[in-house]
Amino acid sequence: MLRLSPFELHQPRTVEEALALLVEHGEGARIIAGGTDLLPNLKHGLCEPRHLISLGSIEELRGVREEAGGFVI
Repeated sequence: MLRLSPFELHQPRTVEEALALLVEHGEGARIIAGGTDLLPNLKHGLCEPRHLISLGSIEELRGVREEAGGFVI
């Protein structure tokens, strides 16, 4: 079984909080928004961020809707 390196998980509630965490932790942080790319990379040691910032709790980022002129996240 592949093991993950230790990290701190952050779960901001707003886009502003997520951006502040990115600024605060810089290169030591990665965003996770589903994990389909990031988790395998973590398991194989391809990256070892000390901070993961989850976008799953940010309500305004949930879903995609169609409006006149295109799609809006």
